[in-house]
Amino acid sequence: MQRIILLASLFIYQVLSPNGAFSLQETKNIQKNNEIVILTYNVRNCRGQDNRIDYQRVADIINRINPEVVALQELDSSTLRSGKIIVLA
Repeated sequence: MQRIILLASLFIYQVLSPNGAFSLQETKNIQKNNEIVILTYNVRNCRGQDNRIDYQRVADIINRINPEVVALQELDSSTLRSGKIIVLA
């Protein structure tokens, strides 16, 4: 249950944060010894709160959290919404 609350908190923070980023201290507080960090992230085709699509920004957020497992939702690849770009390559 604690893990679900953590993941939900991460998602809510990401949505509500002004620049969509975590501070270094927040990231360090996420991971504890002997824990597996699982991140589920609805990236909304990498469109931020500023309405700009930025795949690198999403990758940077994931790297800062440093999870062992990542489950991404709404990451379009080779679709009209992504401009038929293969974003997973």
